[in-house]
Amino acid sequence: MPHFESVSIPLKEAGQYSDKRAWPFAERFVRNAGHSTLILPIIRDCGGRANTMAINMGRTFKIQEPIEKVWKFLSDPAIVASCVPGAQITEQTNSRIYKGCINVKIGPTSTKYKGEIQMVRKDERNYEIEISGKGQDIRGKGSASLVMKGKLRMLSDGSTEIAGTAEISVIGILAQVGSRVFSDVANFMFAEFTRNVQRHIREYQTLSKTRSIPA
Repeated sequence: MPHFESVSIPLKEAGQYSDKRAWPFAERFVRNAGHSTLILPIIRDCGGRANTMAINMGRTFKIQEPIEKVWKFLSDPAIVASCVPGAQITEQTNSRIYKGCINVKIGPTSTKYKGEIQMVRKDERNYEIEISGKGQDIRGKGSASLVMKGKLRMLSDGSTEIAGTAEISVIGILAQVGSRVFSDVANFMFAEFTRNVQRHIREYQTLSKTRSIPA
């Protein structure tokens, strides 16, 4: 079974990278989203079917909101999940675990995963947070997992810097679409997620009061 790894390289050095199978495709999303780092999947052929793929992404951005408000927003897994394109929270198991689903479409291939997200780590002193998610394809054709990490830093003008990373792994149907297409869509979704965070965080007080999640 092929083994997929990923590598992060400065965007300005992408043209010098020896394995160019994926970088031109991911680059246009990364550049348009304001990233300074390009994320590439590296394929290692170990024989067998291509049914596993993984990718790492990262972005640092600034929000004109105080760090206390940003921290409260990121500490709410349900609100954070609502920023992921296609994701929906359906049930709250306890204060740290939520059940939900996500619809993903890549070209002609579409699938729906059902699973849960969990608050893995919340370090209030250092403003660091980690959220994980996992799900199964509803047709039994694969699975996916996600680890998101964030770190906040208060800036001198009173705004907040967010450094976020995401690690996505898929097994089955989505892994079969090819590394270049998967890289395109993953980078696009992460860029959309960061834009949603920036937009929704300003509306957080309203969102937290109006959302309703079955217990």
